[in-house]
Amino acid sequence: TGYCITLTDESVNTDGSSLYTWHFPGGTPATSTDVNPQVCYDVPGDYDIALVVENQAGSDSIYQINAVHISETATLPYFEGFENYANFINLDQWETYNPNFNQAFMITTNAALSGNKSAFLYNYSQIGDFEDELISGPVDLTSLDPSTGQVTLSFRYSYRKKNASNDEWLKVFITKSCNDPWVQRKTIHGDQLSPLISTSSWVPSTENDWTTVHMTNITSSYFTGDFRFKFEFESNSGNSIYFDNINIYEGGPSEDIISGLEENVALNDITLFPNPASEELNVLFSLSAAESTQLSIIDITGKSVLTRTVDGASGSNLVLLNTHELSPGVYILKLDVEGVNKQVRFVIQ
Repeated sequence: TGYCITLTDESVNTDGSSLYTWHFPGGTPATSTDVNPQVCYDVPGDYDIALVVENQAGSDSIYQINAVHISETATLPYFEGFENYANFINLDQWETYNPNFNQAFMITTNAALSGNKSAFLYNYSQIGDFEDELISGPVDLTSLDPSTGQVTLSFRYSYRKKNASNDEWLKVFITKSCNDPWVQRKTIHGDQLSPLISTSSWVPSTENDWTTVHMTNITSSYFTGDFRFKFEFESNSGNSIYFDNINIYEGGPSEDIISGLEENVALNDITLFPNPASEELNVLFSLSAAESTQLSIIDITGKSVLTRTVDGASGSNLVLLNTHELSPGVYILKLDVEGVNKQVRFVIQ
C-alpha cells in the first residue's frame, strides 16, 4: 500500500491519432488518458484495470480482472501474536519457505506466550539437516527520522535440544524491499539457542520457557515503506522451535509489548451474496468491537455510486444494499471502519 506503479501500453496498430483511456477502479487516479500512466493504491486488495484505445480505424478494449494485488502494509508500532490466522496460506503478512519439503512453519494452538497461538516449526521427528524460513510481509518504517530515529525489533522464541549434540542455528535477516537482497543481522547458535534438552517433542508451558531477543541494528537505510524481516532455522535432527509476540517499535529495547493494535477495530470475514447480484446485495462482515461502518459501491471509473453508514455491532453484521438501479458491470464494495479499509469486487448482472 502507498506504492505507485507504471502501466506500459502494448497495443499494436496504433498511431499518433490514437486516444487512450485507462480505468483504475479504486486507484488514484481513477482514469487516465496517458499512454503509459502511473496509478497508486492506498488500500490493500485486488484491483481490476481496463484500457480503451481508439483511432480512425476503430476502437478496442481490454478488461483484466484482479490485475494488481496490493499487499497490506503494517505500520509502527508493529505487533504480531499470530492470533488472526489459521495458517500461513495466501497471507500478505507472512509466507514460508520450505525447500527441503520437510515440515514447514505453521500456526499452532498448542503453545503461546500470550493469547492462544504461536508460529511453530515441528522439528522433533525431522531426521537430517533442513532449512526453513518464516518471512514477514511489508512493514512501513518511513515514519522514522533517518537522522535521529532508532527502531527495535523484538521477538520471543522457545526451543529445546533433543540431545546434547544437536547443532542448530537461528538466523534473522532484514531487507529494504522485496526486490533487495537479504542481509543477516542476528545469529543464535547451538547452546546459545538453549543448552536444555527435551527428549520428547518440545512444547513450552510456562513464561520461563520463552527467551526474548532485542535487535537494535536496523539502520536508517532500512527506514523504507517495504521493510521486511525473516527467521531462518537450520535444523540438525533436533527439537521444535516456537515464535510469538514479535514487536517493532521506535526507540530502544523494552521488555513491555509496544502496540497500537488496541486502537483499531478488526474488520474480518467479508462475504458478498448473491454475486453476481441484481436487485440487492447482502454484505456480511464481522467486527472485533462496535463501530460506525461506511459501505460504498464504486464503479469502474472510480466514482462512488452508493454510500451507506451503519452502526456496526461487535461480531457478525449483515447489511442489505439496494442495487436495482445500478447498470450491469463490475463494481467494488469498499468498507471503512475506524481507519481500516477493505475492498471486495462484485458483479451486477
